[in-house]
Order: sequence, then C-alpha cells, then structure tokens
Amino acid sequence: MGQRASHHHSTASTTLAPPAVSRYGLILWGLLTALTFLVMMLSAHNTPATPWAGVYPSHGEHMMFWDSGWYERIAVDGYPALLPRTETGAVAPNPWAFLPLFPLLVRVLMVAGLPFSWAGFTIALLGSCGTWIVLQQIMQRAGFSRTTSLWALSCGWLLPWGVILQVPYAESLGLFFLGLALVALQRKQWLVAIIPIVMTGLTRPLAVPLALTVTLVAGMSWRSDHHNRQSIVTMLASWCGAGLWPVIAALRTGQFDAYTATETAWRGGHLVPFAAWVTRAGEFVGAWLAPFLIVSVTIGILGLITALIPTSSRNTLVTTLTSWSSRNDFTALSRNKFTASSHANFVTTLTDHPEVTVIWVWCASYAVYLLVVFDPTTSLIRLLLPLAPMLWPLMATLRTPGRVVVLSFSFAAQLWWLAWIWNFGSVSIQWIP
Repeated sequence: MGQRASHHHSTASTTLAPPAVSRYGLILWGLLTALTFLVMMLSAHNTPATPWAGVYPSHGEHMMFWDSGWYERIAVDGYPALLPRTETGAVAPNPWAFLPLFPLLVRVLMVAGLPFSWAGFTIALLGSCGTWIVLQQIMQRAGFSRTTSLWALSCGWLLPWGVILQVPYAESLGLFFLGLALVALQRKQWLVAIIPIVMTGLTRPLAVPLALTVTLVAGMSWRSDHHNRQSIVTMLASWCGAGLWPVIAALRTGQFDAYTATETAWRGGHLVPFAAWVTRAGEFVGAWLAPFLIVSVTIGILGLITALIPTSSRNTLVTTLTSWSSRNDFTALSRNKFTASSHANFVTTLTDHPEVTVIWVWCASYAVYLLVVFDPTTSLIRLLLPLAPMLWPLMATLRTPGRVVVLSFSFAAQLWWLAWIWNFGSVSIQWIP
C-alpha cells in the first residue's frame, strides 16, 4: 500500500480544498470513452437480429438495447396510472421500476430536437465525465495518490460497465449524484448533502444504502461533530428520500407496494432477503458448493472494503482481536479496560478521518444491501458499479506490471460482455445488462 503513505497528513490537508483534477485525467477519460464508443460501433457489425433491431444495427439502434427501451417509454409516455398484470394477476414488468430523473432530463433534450438514443447518450456521457471527476476527488481525499486514481479510473472505464456509462441508462448520472453526496459527507457539509442524496434516490435505487451510510456516519461523528442538528436533519431527509419514489408510485397507481412489486416482477416472485443468492449460487455450482461460493465472494468483498480503512485503525482493530483471542476468560474480557480503550481508539480514528470513513461505510452498506435484496442473475455487472471505490486499494497494492495485467483483463472482459451479453439479445441469456 505504498501509494497510501502519509495517509493521515494528506487527508488532513485536503479537508477544505478539493484535490485538483488533472486535465490529463480528463484527456484520459476522453480516450477511454472514445475507445469504448469505437468498440461498440465495430461490434454492431457483428450483431444478429435482436428483439430491438435487425441485423447490423446502426449505433443509435445499438444503444437502444435492453433497458434503454424502458427509459424511452418513460420519456415519451410517462408512467402508467394502472399497473399491468400477467395472466395470473401478478404485477407485470412496467416502467415504475425505473426512476424518473434520467428520462426527465432526456426529455428536455428531445424537446430540443434530439432523438431519444442520442439525447440519452448525451446525458449519460455528461454523467460519465462528472463521475470521473467526482470519483477522483473522493478517493484523493481518502489518501490515494493521483497516479493510483488514474489507474483505478482507467480500470473502471475499461470494465464491462464502461459500456453502460455511455448508453441511455441512468447509471452514470446516478453515480455522479452519489459522488456529490459522498463528497459533501466527507466535508461534513450535512445540509449541502441533502440535494445530491435526493437526486441520487430519484435516479438509481441507491437511496436505502445511502440513507444507511448517512446514519452510520452521523452516528460515528456524534462526539466530535458540533453540527449535530444538521446531521440529524440530513439523516431524516435521506430516509424520507428513500421512501419518496415508492410513495409516489403508490399514490399514482393506488397500490401501496407498486414499486417493490414492480421491481420483483422480473424475478417472478416476492422479495425474500438473502434467499436469491443461495438459490442462484446453487444453480451455478450446485447446492453443496453454494455456501462456499457465497462465503468466498463475501470474504473477498470485505477484504477490499477493509483496505479502505486507515492503517492506524486496522492496527488498533488487529491489536484488539489479538487481545480477545489470547484470553480464555471472555466474561472478564468484556469488562477489560484495554478492550474498551481499543474500541474507543478505533472509533475515534475513523471519526477523525471522515474522508476515509464515508467511503468505507458506503461500500459496506451497499454490499449488505445487495446481499439482502439483489437477485444475482440480473444486471450483476452494472449493479457492482457503485462499489467502484474498491478498485483504488486494489490498484494501490499492485506495481505497474500487475496494473497493466488488470487493465488488459478488464478490457477483454468488456469485449466479451459486448459480444455475448449486450449484442446477443437471446432469450437464453440470463445475465441481463
């Protein structure tokens, strides 16, 4: 983790002034975006007939695959007042699963004369550029060097989700607003954070883990933060924002669970926390190996999230755990002053470094959210996009040859994903983009 040397000094010095965004970084964003654009144009020439276009679609048609059509329907026709039903009476897939801010902005450009595909492309591209800038600032505040940031950002834009950042999907815009909210939380600008928090919740279904993040950060900042009332206001506003769209959907359709029923319509059942992961893992590796697969993936994610914690906090935590494991009398240990002191030091260290704590808490909250509500057979790759900060500790641990290997693998994965997922459009494909 050599790139994170002098972590505490660097974060302290950048609390007030945002890290400068290198124009070379923006040039790099342009080059990587252009590369993906070129790859998409070339791959369209190898695309068979799909439910959305005939063989060899134009680039405008190519961008309109999969969920892009839902956003177009919303931009043109809005949301239905009545929920559509299947033959069995269950709620059928419908536009209420897609949040309104992205199609609303696209609609503005359509009024100016742009077709939906290119209007959506424009909004997505602006969101992509904004996300690049905000992510660089967030992670440099967290103590990562500019070089590590550029490597990590390059990896992110070369991964398969790089395609989603420039098609008519809401991901790039949602990640941009999420980044603005995290920056405000890093600076402890509680009231300023409310606007991007609400905007995030109206763009992508990230409101619940973001509200959890605000709650945890506010709780850890309670002792040292003199803006306690502001943090409470922001915390309440974030939870109100999390319920805003479900309430709007319920009032408009007359069904109290309109939003959640629509969200689960694609999986053909009701939401059962955690169950989808066990079921899908069993389908891939068998019932016997499914628990091992889930545990392995969870350990890997937690390991990368833990790498975002400041070194001194990790050392304190390791010391505490070592103390626990070296004693047999756990009853006495619960009253041990050293344990209480170590716990206090750990919490205090996190509180003193909100630049790091906010990122760590967000990644942990979002990972838990995915485990609770996510069905891993749909949209897996793009739903991992909000965990992009985990690329920074990965890149910080690697030397240049390792980073080149990771970038090469990322680009190869993007080519594969375009060819076999986005382009195929076959009903046999279960991994919906």
